[in-house]
Formats: sequence, structure tokens, C-alpha cells
Amino acid sequence: MTLWRQVLAALTDDTPDDAEREKIVARGAAQLAVRRAPEDQRPTPMLGVP
Repeated sequence: MTLWRQVLAALTDDTPDDAEREKIVARGAAQLAVRRAPEDQRPTPMLGVP
């Protein structure tokens, strides 16, 4: 299953627990940030942000 299908499933399905759902959504957001960043810039991780 592709990551985006996992993200959509996590948002609509109650099966995964909250922690697993957050990890899936965070992975999808990180992948989107990398793909949308200009080629000469890399996204900066925000460490410690809740």
C-alpha cells in the first residue's frame, strides 16, 4: 500500500491506535515537504515540536 493510501486510511479508519495514526500522518507530511521543496533547498526538521 502506498504511503498516501495509508495516510487516508489512518484518517478514516479507527483501527490504528492514536500513536500509529500520528506516525503515519507525520511520515506523509514529511514526504510531501521533501517533494514540494525547491531543488536547491531541503526542508528543515522541527525537532521537539509536539
